[in-house]
Amino acid sequence: MTSLVAAFNHSHQSVVVQEEVQSFGEHIAALRQGFAAGNPPDVFLISGPDLVDQAAAKTLLDLTSLVNRDSIDLTRFWTSPQTRAIGGQQLALPLWCEVDLIYVNHDLFGKAQVGSLSADWTWSDLLATASKLTVGKPGEVTQWGLLIVNDIQGGWGGFVSSNGGRWLDATTGKTALAGPAVDALQWVVDAINQHHVAPGPRAQAEIAQGGTVDPFLDGKVGMFVNGTWEMPQLLTSAHFPWDVLPLPRAPKTNQSASVADAQPGAIARASSVGESAWEFLGFLVSTASQRVWAHNKVRLPSLVSVAADASAGYATTPPTRAASVGDALTSAQDLEFRANWQAFRNALTVGLQPAFDGDQPLGDVLPVARTAADKALGAPP
Repeated sequence: MTSLVAAFNHSHQSVVVQEEVQSFGEHIAALRQGFAAGNPPDVFLISGPDLVDQAAAKTLLDLTSLVNRDSIDLTRFWTSPQTRAIGGQQLALPLWCEVDLIYVNHDLFGKAQVGSLSADWTWSDLLATASKLTVGKPGEVTQWGLLIVNDIQGGWGGFVSSNGGRWLDATTGKTALAGPAVDALQWVVDAINQHHVAPGPRAQAEIAQGGTVDPFLDGKVGMFVNGTWEMPQLLTSAHFPWDVLPLPRAPKTNQSASVADAQPGAIARASSVGESAWEFLGFLVSTASQRVWAHNKVRLPSLVSVAADASAGYATTPPTRAASVGDALTSAQDLEFRANWQAFRNALTVGLQPAFDGDQPLGDVLPVARTAADKALGAPP
């Protein structure tokens, strides 16, 4: 972003962009405070759930006329509901995307004499491979075949959506997690506690306390479900050969449906420099800027042509199967953001944790988790 700001300032002498950089949590907190005080920044990154809230509060500039005037064709971009029209208003542009994949450690595959996997694989293939990659008996595992965190994005969400399930009911506004969603969660829980090929949350915390921040990067995990945000760190720091695969096909649907999101960029309705702010926001979705995201795979470009470009875009190697990222986006499920989504997500994952840790059966914790998640959503009883 710093290089893009510098390029914009150089080419637009009458406009100066002053960059404010914070950690994501600090940024979102400051953004909320700015809206509450009536002095938000002119242009900003915003989370999907916060965009829902600010759309309801009517604090975001409607970009529809500007998009039409400058002929920005949003059909050329990967989008999510928050970067499409909301109530007839275009309130954000998709700056980049994130999609869940499975990262594989080829060094550990070789040591375990596991052959290369087809991109057209299944949950059974995943479990069988994870079993071969796991070293040590339960309680004494030194190498895990698989790592799935207890979370919707970068965790079990893609298994639920692949199996035809949902975590939210669009009709009732309440927590879903029934039928195929429960089957998917049970598969993940069984991989941890019955097949012992993946660590539960408690074991993951113990690994972190041992000084390992990223067990896959540290070479202690054969396969890791995670988002494209993992890609640049691996490219610069991994000491072993690795690759990516789309999520495996679910038994119920025979489909692979990852979890994906588009990062919204927006302009404050209260901005006194709306036209200049629009110049910068439009600059960020230009082909030139999108190629900057693709360099070293810092971000997955939202512009499809750059994301799919195998000669100079995101689909270039390494990793070998970088082009499979686009395939994952094509069939992906969005995160279904709505008001209070972050509180819902936190309540749901906390409620599910005893099952992931093997302390209680999934069937026992699900009603409690659903109730807590619905309360966080503010859903009617």
